[in-house]
Amino acid sequence: MLLRMLSGLLRRKPAAAPPADAAGDALAQWQRAVREHPRDPVARSNLCSALNEQGFHEEARREGAEARRLAPRLAAAHHNFGLALLGLGRPEEAERALRRARRLAPGLPQVASALGHALRDQGRFDEAMAAYDAALRLDPKLGDAVINRASLLLLRGDFMRGWQAYQQRFEALGAASRSEDRVAAPWRGEPLAGRTILVHGEQGVGDEVMYASCIPDLAAQAGKLVFRCSDRLAPLFARSFEGVQVRGVGEARGGEPRPDFQADIGSLPRYLRTSLNDFPAGRSWLVPDTRRLERWRGRLARLGGRARVGISWRGGAPGTRGPLRSKCTTWVSPGWPRSRPMSFEPTPFGKDSTYRNSLFQLSTSSQILPSRASQ
Repeated sequence: MLLRMLSGLLRRKPAAAPPADAAGDALAQWQRAVREHPRDPVARSNLCSALNEQGFHEEARREGAEARRLAPRLAAAHHNFGLALLGLGRPEEAERALRRARRLAPGLPQVASALGHALRDQGRFDEAMAAYDAALRLDPKLGDAVINRASLLLLRGDFMRGWQAYQQRFEALGAASRSEDRVAAPWRGEPLAGRTILVHGEQGVGDEVMYASCIPDLAAQAGKLVFRCSDRLAPLFARSFEGVQVRGVGEARGGEPRPDFQADIGSLPRYLRTSLNDFPAGRSWLVPDTRRLERWRGRLARLGGRARVGISWRGGAPGTRGPLRSKCTTWVSPGWPRSRPMSFEPTPFGKDSTYRNSLFQLSTSSQILPSRASQ
C-alpha cells in the first residue's frame, strides 16, 4: 500500500483507520479518520485516494489539495491529488503535481507511472513511454505501468509490440484468464483448417464488441468456432456471426464440440490485427435486430427536420475512468447552432437519470426522447 511506503516521509504518527475489506468500507473509514483528525495530512491523502477509487474525483481533488497544504513534502498527497486531476480531465495540472511527487519520492514506481498517464493524455507519447519505462525499471511487475505501456504502444500504431505486451493484461489487471481452465491448448496462430477453437469473452461489453471484429476473420480460418460471451451480447453476436456457435457465459454447457484450441478474445488481434491494413475498412461486423430497427426508424421519422444526435451516455467504471468518459455535457461543442432544433436520444444502461437531465441545459430548443430498456 502506498501509505506504508511513504510513512517515513512524515515525522509524526498519522491517524490510523481500521483495515477495510472493500473500497466502499475504506472510503467510509478514511472519512471517519478525517472527521476525527481533520489536520492529519496522511488521513486526508488516503481519503483522496479512496475517493479516486470510487470515481469521486472532484471531492478527491479537494481532499488532496488540503493534504498538500498541510504537508507540502508528502509525496502521496501530490500523487493522489494528481490522480484526481487526471480523473477530471486536467492532465496539465496533474503533470505539475506528479512531477512534484516524483521529486519528493523518485523511487516510487506508482508516481512515475501516473506521470506517464498525464503526459499521454497531453499527446506527449515519447515522454509518456519514458515515464512508463522508468516505472517498470523500479518495479517490472507494476500492473498500472504494464497495461498502460501496452496501450500506448497500440495508440502509436506499434501493433506487433503492443499486442505482445498486451498479453500480460490479466496479471496486470489482477484478473483471471478464462483460458486457464486447460480445456484446450492456447491458440498461438496455428493453422485452424478442420480444427475447433473456443473463444472466451473478457473485460466489459465494450471490449467484447471491439474485439469481436476479429471473429469473422477467425471463423473463416477455423473448421468450427465456439464463442462464449457476455449473456447480454449473446443475441447480438448470434445473429451477426453466421456459422459461429455463440453461447452466453451463463448458459449451461453441453452440446459443444471439443475444442482443439482456445483463446481469450483480447488475444486474437495479436495474430489478426498486426497492421492497419488488417482492420476491417468500412465493414460492419454487427447485425441489428430488424424489428427494433424498424421501431427506431418510426420514432426518428416523427422528429421531422430535427438534427438527430445519438449519444453513448455511459462507459467504463471508476477504475477505468468511467466518470470522465460519461460527462455528456462536455461532448457538445459551443459552436453547434442553437437556432436549429436538435433531438438527443439517451440510451443509458441502468437507471441513473443524471446525464439525461443535464442535456436539458444545452438548449431550450432541444428535445430529449425518453429511453426504455425494451427498445
